[in-house]
Amino acid sequence: MRYPVALAAFALLVLGGCHEEAAEAPPPIRPVLYTVAKVVGTERFGPFAGTVEPRYQSQLGFRIGGRVVARDVTVGDVVRKGQRLAALDPVVTRFALTRAEADVADATAQSENAAATEARVRRLFEGGNVTQAQLDTATANRDTTQARLAQMRASLQKARDQIGYTELTADFDGVVTERRAEVGQ
Repeated sequence: MRYPVALAAFALLVLGGCHEEAAEAPPPIRPVLYTVAKVVGTERFGPFAGTVEPRYQSQLGFRIGGRVVARDVTVGDVVRKGQRLAALDPVVTRFALTRAEADVADATAQSENAAATEARVRRLFEGGNVTQAQLDTATANRDTTQARLAQMRASLQKARDQIGYTELTADFDGVVTERRAEVGQ
């Protein structure tokens, strides 16, 4: 009998000791890493619609009308300053040049004739053989033909310039990025 009481007392001690141990020791503190969330404003720059274009560009075109007979370059070709890009049919401008040269020759002959007539009439007027009105008419005719000669010389210069406009050349070195003319247009 001694043993059961001792056993009961031992059991109480063991159970009592377990309960005290658990009550005395708090659970260990576990460290936690944390971050405070912040609102961050973002700026959006896209997507954009657009085109890629060169910094320096030149849109070239013919100065006169005509039919395109040659197109020497295409998109992507590298060109040098002064290189021919396209050409117009020069036949019409050559005819205009020929006509302007003929008009200058005609106006020159008429101007020389009117100047000679005015000189003759002036000599006759000084001799008293013609009237003042006839002298005035000869002088006016001379002035008119000289003005017509100046006009025809300007037309000749214009025709010469237009012969040069039949070829389109590059203004500077570069790359062809677009074409808007085809042979036959």
